[in-house]
Amino acid sequence: MQTFVGGVIALLQMPWGYSIATTWAYTVHESRSFGIPVAYALSLGPLGAALAAERRASGTLRQLIARTGIVVTLIGVMGAIDFYDPVTALTGVHR
Repeated sequence: MQTFVGGVIALLQMPWGYSIATTWAYTVHESRSFGIPVAYALSLGPLGAALAAERRASGTLRQLIARTGIVVTLIGVMGAIDFYDPVTALTGVHR
């Protein structure tokens, strides 16, 4: 139930017109202009922190906050990923 509520909070439209998760995904996607490793570090670092916080969360509210963070950062990882990245990593060929 906490994961569902955390997902709703993460995907709820904010006053600026977008959800927290989509704003984070856009930010991570824009960081690809600084380099692909920067985007992956910016998306996977907070995901690791959110997962660590969820493991240490003891109360219901702390678990809800941690799971909201996990949903936000997972959607942020989707902003960092480009399906052509494995081709570039293996062959060095860019689009």
